[in-house]
Order: sequence, then C-alpha cells, then structure tokens
Amino acid sequence: MKEWYVVHTQPNNEAKATFNLKRQNFDVYLPLFRRKRRHAGRIELVPRPFFPGYLFVVIDPEHDRWRSVNGTFGVRHLITQGNQPLPVPISVIESLKCMEDSFGFITPGTPSFAPGQRIEICEGPMAMHVGLFCRMSEKERVVLLLHILGREVDVTIPRTAVIAA
Repeated sequence: MKEWYVVHTQPNNEAKATFNLKRQNFDVYLPLFRRKRRHAGRIELVPRPFFPGYLFVVIDPEHDRWRSVNGTFGVRHLITQGNQPLPVPISVIESLKCMEDSFGFITPGTPSFAPGQRIEICEGPMAMHVGLFCRMSEKERVVLLLHILGREVDVTIPRTAVIAA
C-alpha cells in the first residue's frame, strides 16, 4: 500500500533531492512558500522550502525499492522506525496542499494571537526567545514584550518570524 514518507535532505539540497527522486519515478512533494529577501537594495520574493531539510515521497515499502532513496544525491536518509520507513498521515499532506495558492506556494494564514499569549521567535537574531504578544503593527509586524537584560522591552518583528509557544 502506497503511503507518504519523510525524506531528510542534505542542507539546502531539497531541489536536488526532488529532481533525483523524480528521475527514479518516485512521487515527490516539496512544499514551498515565498519568502521576502533583500538583495542589492531590492526586495524580492524567493521560493523556500516550508520544512527546510525535508520533503515527502510516496512509497510502497512492500513493492518499491525504498532503500534506494537513501542513496539518492541530495538525500541524507529516509525517516525510519527500526528497519521500516515511518509513514506520514495523509491528512498532513492534504492540509499542506489545502494551504497552497494557485501557483503552488503555501500561504499560511494570519496568526490570531491574543494579547498576553506566549509567542516564540523562530528566526533571526532573537530566535528561541519567548515573549508576550502585545499587538499587530503596520506592515504585518508583531509587537512582543520580551524580558531582556533584566527588564521588559517592546520588540517589533515580522509576523512570519513568530509562532505560538
């Protein structure tokens, strides 16, 4: 029975792994989103993996040569439990595909944080810090109250850089 499985890729080699797995006739899903990047004085949207270092592949472990996935260029290994690949529930893949826009990029919804809710910063120099949500500001930025150097400080960061803690 064919199911979805997770493949751990080499750093920044998701596209290479996808290409090489498709050449071996595997059905591959690499969820992407558009990220803003400032380069040469311009801001541009570049496609980035939604799960850096991971992608999904359809395999029938009883009939497919699934061990060949581990030897594919760009792949570190297939996520397994013991000697068998560990399947991903189809609902996970379906929910990711439901978040895609017409161009195939995932567009996460606006987070609905409540004042005082614990929020974790997941990227940038303040990554791994936890603060309290204060309010949304202009241009899709979040204002957090962080405890830094023994005092409370308001910090404004992009909404894409935070998750609920």
